[in-house]
Amino acid sequence: MGLGLFRSVAILKYLASTYDVPQNWYPRDPQRRAKVDEYMAWQHLNTRMNTAKVFIFEVLIPQMTSQPVDDQKVSKALKDLEGTLDMLETMFLKDKPFLCGDDLTLADLLAICELMQPLGGDRDVLKERPKLASWRSRVQSALGKTFEDVHAIVYRLRNKSRL
Repeated sequence: MGLGLFRSVAILKYLASTYDVPQNWYPRDPQRRAKVDEYMAWQHLNTRMNTAKVFIFEVLIPQMTSQPVDDQKVSKALKDLEGTLDMLETMFLKDKPFLCGDDLTLADLLAICELMQPLGGDRDVLKERPKLASWRSRVQSALGKTFEDVHAIVYRLRNKSRL
């Protein structure tokens, strides 16, 4: 019987530990790995939750119910997200090129996927945050075409919201 995992962080850790992937993704060095683990433990109730709320209130609920956007809920979600963005800048990114150091890691992949979600409602949550916007550009550059492929659905939602 195969291993059944249902949480993205557990799946990523398992894959990086089981297969011969480049060290940058999930470093073997305990101190470097601990920094990646720290972000992955933090992100569930911060980056993931707060970007998801913006996306849900601004995109999913209106599309699924044909009801207008609840501006109060979106405003509250954006306020919560501001604290998360502050922490990303000051606690994780600081003055490094990537969230956990000089190399792109699983932490960056998790973060960028979450932070791109609000773009589905044509909301760039990093637009007013030059430090994080530069980080996004570095991640996008490092991933190349894969970045665009992975976020194609977000771009389609954004374009649909512009109509």
